[in-house]
This record gives sequence, C-alpha cells and structure tokens, in this order.
Amino acid sequence: MKIWTAKESKIRKREFIDTAIQIFSTKGYEKSSINDILKKMKITKGSFYYHFKSKEDLLNAVVDDLTEGIERAVCKTAENKTLSASEKLGKLYQVMIEYRKANKQTYNQLFELQKRSDNAFLMSKFHKKTLSANIKHLQKIIEQGISEGVFNISDPQEAAELYIRLVAICKEKVASLIAKNPLSENSSELYQQADQLVCFYWEVLQRVLGL
Repeated sequence: MKIWTAKESKIRKREFIDTAIQIFSTKGYEKSSINDILKKMKITKGSFYYHFKSKEDLLNAVVDDLTEGIERAVCKTAENKTLSASEKLGKLYQVMIEYRKANKQTYNQLFELQKRSDNAFLMSKFHKKTLSANIKHLQKIIEQGISEGVFNISDPQEAAELYIRLVAICKEKVASLIAKNPLSENSSELYQQADQLVCFYWEVLQRVLGL
C-alpha cells in the first residue's frame, strides 16, 4: 500500500479535482462515474478512495475549489476599514471583474459546467456554498450601511441572502445568453445585451437596499 506524503496527496487531490471538472463539463455530473475519472488519470480505485469517500465527496471538493477564491475576495472587501458601505458594494463589483479576469480558467470551467442541464445538482451545491460562504460578509457590509444611514433595510441578513441570489440569477442569465450566442457572432451586440442584464440587476439590488 502506497504511503502518501502531504505534498503528494495535495498534488494528487488537485489532479482529481481538475480531471473531475473536465469530465463533468463534457459528460455532466449525473452521467460521469468514478471509473471515468480513473480511466482519464490512468490510476487505480485505491488512490481515489484514499482521497475521497465517494463521487459526491469529490463533487464537494470541486465546489469548494470553485468558491474559495470568490469568498476570499469578498471577505477582503468587507473587512476593509477605509471604505464606506456604498464604496464596498462598488468595490465588490470591480473586485469580481478583476477576479474573473485573473481566473479565466476557473470561470470558463464554471461556465462549461453551468451550460449542461445534467449538472443541476452540481450547480445547486455551488450556489448553496456561495450563499453560505458569503452571506456573513454581505450582511456585515449592509449593517455598516444601515449604521451610516445609507441603506434603508429592516433585515440585513435577508437582504444579504437576496443580494447573493440575485447576483447568481444574473450570472445564470448572462451564461445562458452567451451559450445561445457564440462570442464569434455579433460580439458587440452580445456584450451590449450582457451589460444591459447586469445594469438591470444592479438597479434591482439598489432598490433592495433602499437606495
């Protein structure tokens, strides 16, 4: 039996996650099997079960991998002592754009996963994880805005949850728009439609906060 060092285990786990994302993107989570992953990686089941208990355990690792970077970016903005609540919300928008540009591969993977209807279970887990990981940071910003007299909202926790869910819906709409209209065809018009969607949801979010 192979004894894995901490470094080897971390590298192998990374390989499992990357391979799983590739296979889930092409076959869908529901139709993918552990054997598909093992065949792609050319390794035995023993290696898989050393790192993961099941296919769903691997799925949870994939979801964690896709959401951890986003949470770090949101947390950093929420904890910034030099910004007002309104500035933090504006900063969040810029931070997410910058994060997306710096992590194109992650977002491309997420987009490919999201396009498939048979990845509904995976995307449901992703959205739940995004919500649970970021709601406390958004709530903190909203509570700051209330204390500053900028936001007019009675329940900051519910407002934070609604904010995150609306952002998720906006992303799904944009992803669906791009999926139906390849970027190579009428790219400028497509970007304009995407911008209009983002602006609409930004208006809705402002109304949620009583702005």
